[in-house]
Amino acid sequence: MEDAATTKDNAPITVVVQLTAGDLNDLWSGSGVRHVVWILIPFGLLYLYFAFATIVNDGLTTANALTVTLYCVTALIALFPGSIISRARSRLMIRYGPTLSESRQFSLSDRGVDTHSELMTCHYQWGAFSRVAESRRSFLLYQTPISGMVIPKRCFTSSAEIGQFRVLLRNQFKGKLRLRD
Repeated sequence: MEDAATTKDNAPITVVVQLTAGDLNDLWSGSGVRHVVWILIPFGLLYLYFAFATIVNDGLTTANALTVTLYCVTALIALFPGSIISRARSRLMIRYGPTLSESRQFSLSDRGVDTHSELMTCHYQWGAFSRVAESRRSFLLYQTPISGMVIPKRCFTSSAEIGQFRVLLRNQFKGKLRLRD
């Protein structure tokens, strides 16, 4: 009887995932590196000042309209890089990354994470991840501060399976772990 219970607890959790750009954007949102973009805010404010000063000093004319427009666009890119650049990056990765755009199967067990698709098969032991975080929508298994593996919660068959995965992470992952309960 004990062997049956042990076998059930060690059975891998299998999840089939079709990543979206939003899933990949969760990696950026959960990364500590996302705070680096705060450095760009002073530059954005400076370019807004340039646009405002040009309009106040010279007025908005056809001669300086392009300059004011370029100042404003530069300011917007500097002020909103997280929402503009990370979303564009995620869309491009899905569009042009053949391994990211195809469906894959994750097998999550005490041995680690196995992923299989038509183009690739990989095995990751738990030590391959530097940290694991849980967002509102996904589990994020980071290999570096900005790259890793995304396992969306929508792909689990039940909330009990999500709970099983949390227990598995607590028992097997020895790095920095941040889960929601």
